[in-house]
Amino acid sequence: MKYTEAQIENTLRGIYAGRITMSLLPVDLYLAIASHLLNGVSQGLGQSIFEYQLDSPLKELADNLKKDIGIFSAAKTKQQVRAMSSFVFLEEGTVRPWVEFREEACRIFDTYNKTWLKTERDMAVLQSQSAAKWHQYESQKDVFPLLKYQTVGDERVRQDHRKWDGIVRPVDDPFWDTHAPQNDWRCRCVLIQVRPEEAEVTPVDNVPDVDKDFKFNPGKEMRVFDDDHPYYDFAPRDRAGLEDRFGLPDIDESNIIKD
Repeated sequence: MKYTEAQIENTLRGIYAGRITMSLLPVDLYLAIASHLLNGVSQGLGQSIFEYQLDSPLKELADNLKKDIGIFSAAKTKQQVRAMSSFVFLEEGTVRPWVEFREEACRIFDTYNKTWLKTERDMAVLQSQSAAKWHQYESQKDVFPLLKYQTVGDERVRQDHRKWDGIVRPVDDPFWDTHAPQNDWRCRCVLIQVRPEEAEVTPVDNVPDVDKDFKFNPGKEMRVFDDDHPYYDFAPRDRAGLEDRFGLPDIDESNIIKD
């Protein structure tokens, strides 16, 4: 993410002084986060998310992924402002010394924008790839009406994913509403298109469920992140503006920050 040390310092001082609050979010931080994730979406799709023309079969998908990233980035920005703001005051209500606040706020900033953002960027790439592939599966289901779940097959494959390996179901089967990859952080599983003469449909009774954060089909639902993500855990009054990104701007070609 492109966000300078000077910008970080300005954000922390703004929170400490009360210029940046849950109601007055830092636009530059939001734009940096959203740009970084949208660049990941473009990487996953194989072209810029802004290049799809109205007649493109992936135009609707691209627009919805962009909207999802905007909402997610706004929520991520608001959550870290909330986390840092909660550290401004001591228990007795007096303002915490700046040095103490800055140390903790820097830790929070790094957690949100280095540790977690790296994983989220990977997720944006992989989920966008999966979403685009799902469009292919649906458009070619007359020829390839079945899908087969396939793991990489090495020692790093998760136990639950091993139990899904080899499952074959029709493209329109509700099994794929919840079990289409990605099924966990940095999941490497894929779906393989299959003709009826190549495999038989397998039962899915008693197979493991998917973690709730990944229990959706990114292609069908046209989004990267689950709508029950922890970033969306706000009180009703704070959640009210989520769909409009809490008043933060939409991302377009004029304000996106290229990696």
